[in-house]
Amino acid sequence: MAKSGDTLTIPGTEFTLRFLATGAETDGRLLVTEWTAPVWHGPPPHWHRSMTESFQVLEGVMTFTLNGSTTYLRAGDSVTVNPGDRHDFSNDGPQILRWRQENKPALHHEELFALFHAIMLREGINGTPQMGEAVRLFRYLDGGISRP
Repeated sequence: MAKSGDTLTIPGTEFTLRFLATGAETDGRLLVTEWTAPVWHGPPPHWHRSMTESFQVLEGVMTFTLNGSTTYLRAGDSVTVNPGDRHDFSNDGPQILRWRQENKPALHHEELFALFHAIMLREGINGTPQMGEAVRLFRYLDGGISRP
């Protein structure tokens, strides 16, 4: 089980996830993570039934689409995604993207992230993660994938 300070790294990349506060530590109210990603096509458009997500860019530029409207978030910018909002995000480069993410409630997302990391390590997958696979895993938790 993840705890504050734990870091997951994808071998051969600058892709990392650091846990700042976990659901276990907050009685399920909150998961706080800090991510670092190279050029990366993030998760496909998706939504959550009951979770609110907040993103704050710390470094780089995040391409963020919320309910069909695309914006570019830079260091200091933030966005909140409410339950039911369709969203996706990416780092179109060229620099590293670093952001802080809050999930309220935490649900099982820390386990999801750790499971996805373990699968990549077990399968010897090096390179940028294909977050679409992670989205398929969490579909049963609290969300769904938006269809075009």
